Amino acid sequence: MAKSQDPSIASTCPHIGLKDDPSTFFSYPSTGNCCYHCQHSAVPLLAHQAAYCLGGKHADCPVYRQAENKPFPPQFRAGKDHRAARSGSIGRLLIIFIVILLLGLVGFIFFRKFVTPPLMAPSQTFPTQTIPTAIQPSATIVPPTRSPAPTSILVPTTTTVPQAHALEVPINVGDHKFIIHQVVEGQTFEMLTATYTTTPDVIRALNYFMPPSLWENSVIVISPGLKTVDPELPAFLAYEVTEAEITIDELTQKLEVDSMLLRNFNACPDNCLLAAGDWLIIPIPKQ
Repeated sequence: MAKSQDPSIASTCPHIGLKDDPSTFFSYPSTGNCCYHCQHSAVPLLAHQAAYCLGGKHADCPVYRQAENKPFPPQFRAGKDHRAARSGSIGRLLIIFIVILLLGLVGFIFFRKFVTPPLMAPSQTFPTQTIPTAIQPSATIVPPTRSPAPTSILVPTTTTVPQAHALEVPINVGDHKFIIHQVVEGQTFEMLTATYTTTPDVIRALNYFMPPSLWENSVIVISPGLKTVDPELPAFLAYEVTEAEITIDELTQKLEVDSMLLRNFNACPDNCLLAAGDWLIIPIPKQ
């Protein structure tokens, strides 16, 4: 931990500080560090902290160069860890499954008790059964008359499958495939290149603000099978949607990015609907 006024760390951004003490900061990338050169303090991406806030290049930082009263750019904001959220989702799904199972069991017992008559031999007679008042018919039940079958049924010729926007779900764009990957503890470039059949140079070229080494829980973009740097491809930033519901066109206006590029690289030819927890790749055109 260091003080912002310490002359030995003059290369550090003067606007970095702890959440509860702006004059002090962690000298390494941490979610405890906040940027105060914005309308509301925000935690920068760990890779952004390493490259700019703590790396001696804060004068080149896009946040540093913007006006102080502007909002912190969402593409540089650190995202949350989804492991707890995923655990909560699994727990809720388990509860829903148990409730459905119990309702099905109650319905089965009710059907067996009040609807299905007991099986008896042909020589036996059915005993008189008292039907509960709540379901007792008031008159003789007449079977309903069947309507004639329609001569033709209009069946859709195509089915629209929603595009999934999540970690580790492939995004197919022309001849390329992209995956948004969250780095786990101990993972190295060599492990990623072996798993996804790519190279460290390609991974670095695909990611905007890529640090020299991988940070645990950082989210990066990988193109499986791509072994040489494609100069036609832009660099990317992984972005998590925080709104409860938003269309990709509305998100385009919010992030001030190219609408066609955002649609294309996220396989959203229509104005697809996004929700909190969805992940996108934001293309950053090369200068």
